[in-house]
Amino acid sequence: MCTLKSVYERCCCLYAVTRMRKVRYQCAVALLVFVVWAIVYIVLNNRLLELDENRAKNVHISGEVRNPVFTNTQNRDTKEKFAGSCEEKTNIVFIKVHQAGGGAVSNILQRFGDQRNLTFVLPRDDQTDSAGWPYCFHTSHMLPSSNGRYNILCNHAVYNRRELNKVMPIDTTYVTILRHPEHHFETLFNHYRFADKLGIHSRDPFSSFLHKPEEFLSRFAANEHERFLLRNPMAYDLGFDPENFTNEEAIFDFIDDIHRSFKLVMIAEYLEESLVLFKRLMCWSLDDVIFLKPSDAKIHSEHRIELSNDIREKLQKWNYVDNILYRQFNKTFWRLIHSQGPDFYEEVEQLRSKNKQIFDFCMTEKRVHSMIDRDGHFVTGKPPTVQIPFDNMICSKLDTSVPDYTKYLRAKPNQYIKWELR
Repeated sequence: MCTLKSVYERCCCLYAVTRMRKVRYQCAVALLVFVVWAIVYIVLNNRLLELDENRAKNVHISGEVRNPVFTNTQNRDTKEKFAGSCEEKTNIVFIKVHQAGGGAVSNILQRFGDQRNLTFVLPRDDQTDSAGWPYCFHTSHMLPSSNGRYNILCNHAVYNRRELNKVMPIDTTYVTILRHPEHHFETLFNHYRFADKLGIHSRDPFSSFLHKPEEFLSRFAANEHERFLLRNPMAYDLGFDPENFTNEEAIFDFIDDIHRSFKLVMIAEYLEESLVLFKRLMCWSLDDVIFLKPSDAKIHSEHRIELSNDIREKLQKWNYVDNILYRQFNKTFWRLIHSQGPDFYEEVEQLRSKNKQIFDFCMTEKRVHSMIDRDGHFVTGKPPTVQIPFDNMICSKLDTSVPDYTKYLRAKPNQYIKWELR
């Protein structure tokens, strides 16, 4: 009995030892496989990161990788191609927010489309430069084109994607621009002379308005269009219903919709950076996005240096939606810039240099013309010779206002059906 028991115990011991060795062997194999897999993953991941850094990054308001852009700093003024696949885009909707620097962008789009004979969505009413504003954009607000096709909208219009989809191509790029709400609202308040229209006669009409804005707003008749500029004007231009100005859920649904619908939200305070992002998104050249920058004196005269803390708090509360809108897309804007790589700022500097060059050239042209007498002769000396790679109409085009350029585009022969309007 003892012998059988000892044999049994020995067999159990041998089985346990054998099983333990097998388990250890399996663990060792598993560990080896894991180590090999980790090494391969790290090597491949680093390789992919290196490849990504060598590729052009995509432009999208959410900072996601979607659209090809340029990273090569060589030969910027030609239509560079990204891996041979980046083609110049010509279909665009620019929602021009009031008093947010959109005039410079609209001028760029008007010059671009004019040069390529593209078709614009123009206001049906020839007495205005807005397509139906302050009402949501509708196809009845636009001038019919002779071929039924459209490429660019850059006049004032309240964003309405459903109606825009009826006339714009499916590959249309949607962009807009925002400005710091504090500076934006005060500039707008002064530009439209709301103090006079609201009967505010205090020494500081802007502060007086913000102390009791609802009372002053009630002085506007219900059919007064400009009343829509007196609260969250940027959100209103982007299609947000004033009935929801205090509805948190509606506000964040609106922000999400702008994120999904707009490929780029530019920031007015950083216009050169915005236009380089835009140029990359559209596969354009730097020459396509040059503009005449207003003088610093004009910029600083648009708003006061500092608001009191009390007025600033009231302003943020009154324009609550605009503040959220700006904060969200300002963050997105800088995330997008940080993803562009060091060559991005090289392009920004190139654009600034081109803008200064064209500004100096156009100012020289004005001085030269002022030196010519009635007979067409120079009064004194000869004008300075300035060479610049643009056509001789560039100065007048750059200096043409959006309303005047709109009138010029309307007058183009055989492009719009005007007899329907009579």
